[in-house]
Amino acid sequence: MNSAFIYHWWAEKPEDGHGNEDGPPYANLRTPIVPSIATLRAQNKDIPIYVLDGTNFDVDWGEFPEVLNFKVVKFEQTLKEYSHRSGWRHLSRIFDLQTFHKEIPEDIIVYGDSDIFWFDDPLPLMSNPDKFCCNCYNTGYFYYNKNSESVKSFFEEFNECTLKALDNKEFREKVLDFTEKKHWYFVADEHIMQYLGFHDKIDFLNYEMDLREHVTVRELQRVNINEIKMLHANGLMVQNKFAKNSGEKEHARGLICLLFKELYQSLKEVLTEDHIRQIYTKEESDNFLPMQVKFKDPRLVIKIMSTRSKDGCWQKYDHFYSETPDCSLMDALNLEQRFF
Repeated sequence: MNSAFIYHWWAEKPEDGHGNEDGPPYANLRTPIVPSIATLRAQNKDIPIYVLDGTNFDVDWGEFPEVLNFKVVKFEQTLKEYSHRSGWRHLSRIFDLQTFHKEIPEDIIVYGDSDIFWFDDPLPLMSNPDKFCCNCYNTGYFYYNKNSESVKSFFEEFNECTLKALDNKEFREKVLDFTEKKHWYFVADEHIMQYLGFHDKIDFLNYEMDLREHVTVRELQRVNINEIKMLHANGLMVQNKFAKNSGEKEHARGLICLLFKELYQSLKEVLTEDHIRQIYTKEESDNFLPMQVKFKDPRLVIKIMSTRSKDGCWQKYDHFYSETPDCSLMDALNLEQRFF
């Protein structure tokens, strides 16, 4: 069976509704989809890549769809009637995939967030996609066989539970109380996944994904860093003093492709220097490239862990900040010359 990789993406406008807050997709470091695709394409030259672009205004993808061989599909999101609910676009993701996967020939659907960066080929998959394979605490990466009866059962249960949570306050509060995870989203797909997973709906759900296949910064100490296929930068707060817009001031995760040698090498394998200059400004490159270090070094993981900081609104879900009162990620990266 053939596999396809799908991204779910949109750009944001500034609060006054004029202009494009995020700028062109290839220069967007807040949701760095083009650097993510570049690291994936460096590891797998052939897998079809689709981008479901839910942006409701025109954006310029430049030459990158041709250069990196991916297809941008303009898409009206399924849950648009709930657009008055915070986080509705994220929640629409699994619904949107169900609609779109019927239109493509591939059977195995692999989904990844735009802040996932690849060190190795995602294929072969490590779990059987005849179940919906996902770390239910983080839906930034998952995959499934769209023709599997178990997967079809999962979608039916997920859809029913999600719509009920959107429409029924009592049920929604039950879901949120059960997961003990607070979020600015009205309700999130991770809330629904946890609720399903802990109510014995596991005949169609595999929620114990191998960390080598999906690891976030919070989990780096639980896995052999030399065996991981990718890094999901969820939880990593990368500050950018050269931010092109307000969204990149604290959330410029795309900069890690400059900071880590393996990822930068992947960019250079599939992009020209001119393409890389379109993604990163001269100021960004001049500032971050001199700090570049090898990521797959256990000693560096310790330094990254030292930037851990509690975020009150996330309760027990720590973030790793590029600047904290006690330490900075940038200082940790600079420690290579002194300690490594």
